[in-house]
Amino acid sequence: MILEGTSKDIAEYGVSREAVQGAMITISITYGIPILRAKDGDETARLMIMTARQAVRIASGGIQRHGYHPKGKKARQLFILQGLPGIGRKRAELLIEKFGTIEAVVNAKSEDLASVYGMGDKTIEDIKNVLHEGTIPYL
Repeated sequence: MILEGTSKDIAEYGVSREAVQGAMITISITYGIPILRAKDGDETARLMIMTARQAVRIASGGIQRHGYHPKGKKARQLFILQGLPGIGRKRAELLIEKFGTIEAVVNAKSEDLASVYGMGDKTIEDIKNVLHEGTIPYL
């Protein structure tokens, strides 16, 4: 949904700012409909073009993640493992050295993970929770 116009335009219709905000809250939060704002028709057209471009990008394979992109297999493996709680570069290197693959690390039993230097019960529990527990539904 695109709300077009300025606060001056809204005031001309005799609608209070609070009423407009209340309606926007209901539409966006209660009904889950995103609201874009545009000051005029030209800006509405630009928003529609940008929205269409993003929809095409998503449909053709998603939006690229920005930031650091490691090169090489080992660097990527370490990068992925460092995304786990309590795992820095050194622990990631030790895990790859012991288990050989990310898949083996993920599937390892707690006692096998505990045999890696620096892997305590809390870290292992945090990792298992991230890997095996569902997420909390969005409220």
